[in-house]
Amino acid sequence: MNIKSRILSRKIVFLYFYQKFFTEYLSNEDILFNDILKVDKIVNYENMSDKDLIELRRDIAEICSFSNLDMDISYLHNQFFGNYEINLDFDYISIMILNFSTCLEQLEKLINENIETFEFSSMDMVDKIIFILGFTEKNLINTPKNVILNEMIMLAKIYGDNNSYKLINGIGHKIIS
Repeated sequence: MNIKSRILSRKIVFLYFYQKFFTEYLSNEDILFNDILKVDKIVNYENMSDKDLIELRRDIAEICSFSNLDMDISYLHNQFFGNYEINLDFDYISIMILNFSTCLEQLEKLINENIETFEFSSMDMVDKIIFILGFTEKNLINTPKNVILNEMIMLAKIYGDNNSYKLINGIGHKIIS
């Protein structure tokens, strides 16, 4: 495994998770659906029947389902990392993306046991994703703890709030074993 390839692949997985969870959040809160309806009013969809609205909601959910993994990864790579002459670690990417959900319940439980002031569900989305990424990588790929924690902290410093890296560092040491 090439280290630069793994780091770039980790960033691709991070972006994939962010897109997935952000779109899921928007869909669950009907924000995405309502915004699309506002735009559609301009195109004259305001007279849609209830049946048509249900079908539109289903179409939006399907579009946002991230069902074409290869296309999604290619898009993220080309949009954000197209200038890099580094091959991606597709084995890593596919293991992480296809299997992360197997770790979510255990991760949420561990974080809730180690946080006193709030719960995983109310945590900032970027922090959640960093925890999901690190915890999943440790459990499925068995990357050394110090490597994972360093990468989690770096991602938090780049993408998180001002103090995200402190949360990631403190809780990360407790849950990544």
